[in-house]
Formats: sequence, structure tokens, C-alpha cells
Amino acid sequence: MKGLNTNTSQANSQIQFDEDFLRKLENLHLLSKKAQNGKFLNARRTKRSGAGIEFREHREYVTGDDFRSIDWNAYGRLDKLLCRLFEKEENLKITFGIDASTSMLAGVPSKFFTACKTVAALAYMGLANHELVSVSLFSEEHVRELPLFRGKNNVHTLLKFLSSATCGGQTDLSTSIKRIAHGQKKPGVFVYLSDFYDHDGFKKSLDHLLWNKHEPFVIQLYAENPIPPSLKGDLTLVDSETNQTTNITMTPKLLKRFHDEHRLYSDELSRTCTGRAVPYLKVASHIDIETLILKVLRTGQVII
Repeated sequence: MKGLNTNTSQANSQIQFDEDFLRKLENLHLLSKKAQNGKFLNARRTKRSGAGIEFREHREYVTGDDFRSIDWNAYGRLDKLLCRLFEKEENLKITFGIDASTSMLAGVPSKFFTACKTVAALAYMGLANHELVSVSLFSEEHVRELPLFRGKNNVHTLLKFLSSATCGGQTDLSTSIKRIAHGQKKPGVFVYLSDFYDHDGFKKSLDHLLWNKHEPFVIQLYAENPIPPSLKGDLTLVDSETNQTTNITMTPKLLKRFHDEHRLYSDELSRTCTGRAVPYLKVASHIDIETLILKVLRTGQVII
């Protein structure tokens, strides 16, 4: 069962980003800058050869090379034409992928609500640092995208996109992520937020990202009490995505088994990420945004 059909109208209502939340974003941005100057993060930028400020190496001159790249001092010493190569820094490209399938509506607040708030905070930091940012919402074969943009002045475009986001449809991680990964010309960091109720699809989706040279960062969101402890006796559970029903007799023993199975499933997701050298975080949907962002910063894996 991917979740019960409870409180979905509240969870699927528009997400509000008020002035208080904007102030919180700026405070989190300042926290991330402090973290980069401290011990949380290691500075990282993608680099390619070209005209820049950091010398990398020499190579022999060949016909067609720019004469301005020739190291004439080296020619005077070695009587040999050598070109100077430099490292040129490029801004990071950060893609945020949010699972928008119906199962993400579980929890109070919902997993989807927390995912959108998290992306708002992380993307804001990226925009404030002049990184390229894009956001994708996906379920089944449907993908809704906010294309690459940069600059903190575009934060309202980001928040408008997220505030109008809704959930619906089944989970198909492999197909959705394959479409997103193949549709991007250049690889980058891919922050991946979902409940990951698609075991085989999760593995395939990670392989799609890695094959296309992306750097995944996995954030698994879960509802603390998807089945309330107060539920007892004979019940009919309804899968929130397929509407498939299952009749059970709820007992404390069965409820404990459910939580144990979820823990084992999450452990398997974690091992899958570890085996592919992919950073992984598991967080409850009710976590406050400051704590969640601090957890991300402490991993030292996402540079924003």
C-alpha cells in the first residue's frame, strides 16, 4: 500500500510562500555561506579547459592554435612552441526532481509539501550564488518542468511554479527520470526528492542519472504515522495511487510489522545509494525546513 486516502485535499492545496518564508530563505542562504567558509562543505565547481585565471599545464603548439596562448618565456628557454592551458570555472547546474505522484500526499504536512519547501530553500541558495537551476515535477510519464534559469531576482518565478504544483498519478521513477536526464544537454547535480515507493524503478532511475553523468543527491521523505496507531480492528486499506483494496485486521503486532518493513525498505534504498556512491538522506515530512537544510549542508555533498 502506497498510502491511505486521508487528508489529501488539505495536502494538495496550494503551497503558500509568504514574506516570513522569504526571510527564512535569506537566513538559510546566509547559513549556507557560513557553512562553505567552515567545515560543512568543500567548494566545488565544474571546470573545463579554456581561457581563464588558473594555469593547468602546457601542450605543444599545433597549427590553428591561438598565438596568444603561446608561452614565449618557455620558447626562449626550450626553443619549443608550447601553449598554456588554463582551468575555467563554470557555474554549477542544479536540477531538482520532485515526485508528484499521489502517494506524496501522505503525512501532515504532506511529503509533497515538505519536498516543495525544501526545493524552494535549496534553489534559492543556488540562485543567490548565480548557479543555473531547473525544477521538474514528475509522476508516471508526466513531467512538468521549470527550465534552467539563474539569478536571485528570479526567485518569484520559482515560488510561483512551486505554489501552483499539485500531485496526481502513479509512481514511475524509471520512466520519469529517464525523460528528465535525457532531455538535458549538460549534466550537473540532481537533487532527487521522493518517497521512492518504486523499488526497481528507483535503481533504474539512479542508473539513468549516473549514465548521463549527473551527480544525484537522494532525499527520501516519509510520513511518520502513515497508518495512525488509533486504527484497530477490521479495515479496508486503499492504495492511494491504484485504488487497489486490501482487507486486514489491524493489531499492534501488524502495525509494528508495517513500521519494521518500512525501515528495512529504507535501509535497502540507503544501501543502493551507498553502492553507487550517491549521497542519501531520510527525513520525516514534519521536519522543520531549517533542520532539513542543515542536514543537507552537513553532508558536504550539495554545493549551493
